[in-house]
Amino acid sequence: MDYLQKLIVDIELHSVDGIRTCFQNGIDPNVLFRNEPLINELIGEYTRSPRFKDCVKVFVDFGLEMDDPALLFTLLDDAQGLEVALRSDPALVNKRFTLRGAYTPLCEVTLLHICAE
Repeated sequence: MDYLQKLIVDIELHSVDGIRTCFQNGIDPNVLFRNEPLINELIGEYTRSPRFKDCVKVFVDFGLEMDDPALLFTLLDDAQGLEVALRSDPALVNKRFTLRGAYTPLCEVTLLHICAE
């Protein structure tokens, strides 16, 4: 079975169990897909559901490496983690991010914009 292709479908469907299965079968959450980090495929998909943060959590559980903890806390809907990050670096509230999005590309937006999207 091609677990990378299965993973792309499971990401589109926000199938938490499917994503977990793919990682359990050797897919690295830090692999590049289309020359971008694999997590960007999840962030940029059409699907928006209450399971989004659970999908991100599976990436984290299997070793996702992300350079920006505040962004990761935002994607995880982890208010406590984000609060700690903002207290240690209040300038993060004004930091700008650009993320691909199927509906609305997020160009030079703040963490608040990402939460709203």
